[in-house]
Amino acid sequence: MRYKLSALNKYSFYNLFARQVCPIFVSMEVMTLIVLLAATLTTVASVPQAWQIIKSRKTDDLSLTMYILMFSGQLCWLAYGIWMQDAPLILANIIGCSLSGTILAFKLFLKQ
Repeated sequence: MRYKLSALNKYSFYNLFARQVCPIFVSMEVMTLIVLLAATLTTVASVPQAWQIIKSRKTDDLSLTMYILMFSGQLCWLAYGIWMQDAPLILANIIGCSLSGTILAFKLFLKQ
């Protein structure tokens, strides 16, 4: 089934995927749990790094480019979540932007 670009503003990728693909493989409840687990794991993935930087005040070994790209990508996902009015996507990316933004700020402004 093909979707016109103008139709995409009515449906999120999650809804299109869930309606077209998931019923074949898993129930909606299982898919929801998988999505929530994935969002939780990817959102909290930066917590250990942020905590270590806050404790040690050292950012020498971190890639500035990686955190610029990570923060920019999460900011784009946040904008998309706001546009799609998808609360879980918005919440996950607010937290993700906060964590990667904190790490990026320490990398940019912490005096070594």
